[in-house]
Amino acid sequence: MKTSSRTIKVILVAALLSITSISVYADKQTNTENLGSQFVKNSYIVTFKEPAEGSLPIVEPPNQEIIDKAKKGEIQIPFGEPSTGQSKQEIAEKIGLNGEVIAIFDMINAIHVKMDAQEAYRLSRDKRVLHVKQDMTTTTTVTPNNPANVSVTNSNPTFQDGILSLPFVDSLERGGEYQNVKFKLTKEGEWQLLNFVIPKELQYIDKVEVIKTDSFPIQVFLRVVGHFTSGCQEMGKMSCKLLGNKFDIWMYSTQDEKFSTGEFTCTQGFVPFTHIISLPIYSLKEGEYKYSVNGRYTGTFNLAEDNKF
Repeated sequence: MKTSSRTIKVILVAALLSITSISVYADKQTNTENLGSQFVKNSYIVTFKEPAEGSLPIVEPPNQEIIDKAKKGEIQIPFGEPSTGQSKQEIAEKIGLNGEVIAIFDMINAIHVKMDAQEAYRLSRDKRVLHVKQDMTTTTTVTPNNPANVSVTNSNPTFQDGILSLPFVDSLERGGEYQNVKFKLTKEGEWQLLNFVIPKELQYIDKVEVIKTDSFPIQVFLRVVGHFTSGCQEMGKMSCKLLGNKFDIWMYSTQDEKFSTGEFTCTQGFVPFTHIISLPIYSLKEGEYKYSVNGRYTGTFNLAEDNKF
C-alpha cells in the first residue's frame, strides 16, 4: 500500500521538529558528543575489480593458511599489511602511482593511498579500478552503558538562505526513505515543505559477506555484491544505524545524471557492482551483533572482547 501524500508530509514535518531537539535528546539519552565527519585531504581508499580472465590481480588474494594461523593466535598480521607479504612498492608500480601506498587490505581487494585529487581522478578512470573514495574520519563518543540508537551518516542538515536541507529522513519502516528534503522558513516563521525524493531501493543484491580484520581494535566490513539492470544506474545514498545490537542498513540506487537529459542512451544488460561498507564498531562491547541489509540480507558476527583501547 502506497503512503499518502499527507502521511509523508507528517513524517517529514516530524523530522523537522526533531532537528530542534536532537541535541537535548542525545544529552539525556545517550550522551553523544563530538559527532561529526570530515574528509581527509590527499587520503583515498582504492578498491579494485576482480581481474579479467588471464590477467594477474593488482592485490594478491589472501593467503588462507596465514589467515587461519592469525585467527588461532599463532601469528599476528599488522594492520594494513597483507597476509601474502606483497610489497606496497609492487602495487604502486603496477598502477603507475604518483603517490604512496599506505596500507594493503587484501581481504577486500583494496589499498589505502596518499595522493592528490588529480591522481585520484586518473585512477578512477583505470579499467582495473572499481572505485576511488576519499578517506573520511568520523568521531562519535557514547556512554558505555547505552550505545544503542546511534545513527551513522556522512551528511548533516544545512541551513542557507532560508532553506533547510535534510539529506536523510527515516520512515518507521526504513532508514533514509526520504532524501534531499527541503523546507523553507516563511516570513510568518513557519516551515513550508518544498521538495523531497523517495529513492529506489537497491534491488539486485546477490550476496553479503562479513569481513573481519585480525588486528586490534577489530574492524568489520560488509562486502555487498550485486548488479544493476542497465548502464545508467549507480550506487545511491546509504543509511546505517546501530539499534541495540543490530546494524540496520538501507542501500539505494540512483540514475547517473548525464542520462537524465536524454543526450546519452543507457546501455541495457547486467552491470555488476561490489560495495564495501565499514561498520562503526569501535567502542562496542563484546558479544554477538546482527546486521540487516535492505531488510532481506541478514547475518551475525561476534566481538570476543570490548573493542576499544
